[in-house]
Amino acid sequence: TEVFVHASDPVKVVQIRVSNRGASARRLSVVAYQRLVLGRSPERSARNVTTWADEAAGILFARNSGSADFSDSVAFAAAVIPAGTGPVGLGADREQFLGPGGSPARPAALVTGDGPDGRTGAGLDPCFCQQVRLDVGPGESRTCAFLLGEAPEIEAVEALVGRLRRPGAIAAARDDVAS
Repeated sequence: TEVFVHASDPVKVVQIRVSNRGASARRLSVVAYQRLVLGRSPERSARNVTTWADEAAGILFARNSGSADFSDSVAFAAAVIPAGTGPVGLGADREQFLGPGGSPARPAALVTGDGPDGRTGAGLDPCFCQQVRLDVGPGESRTCAFLLGEAPEIEAVEALVGRLRRPGAIAAARDDVAS
């Protein structure tokens, strides 16, 4: 696992590489979860945060319209997944994902096998949750990355995610930071 902040764009990248050293194929679920604050405290800002998803593009968005400090930008989360990998599960409801008495260490939506349910909107306890299912054959490896950032508008988010989803873009971004 590698974590870095892009050298020139407002995005954090968490890249995960999974290898199967066994003799049989494995199906794994890799999940990114971030609690959204977008203000000074979760309790005060949650009621003003609105989340939405572009399911076709696999991008989660959030904005806090009730905060002068945070209303001028859009927070986002997206996954960069291997070609041929199925759709990314998305959700933005912390209560649904963690469940009653659940925690990030043992989220109810994963314990039950349901995953994020796609729920977004206003009035939730907001979070970003993305689930990627990876099939890894014997002796194979798979790499995926999760992006978390902010931009001034939706179009800037779409352009940034599009650039980072190009083959080799994550590796190039990591190399820029390392040099």
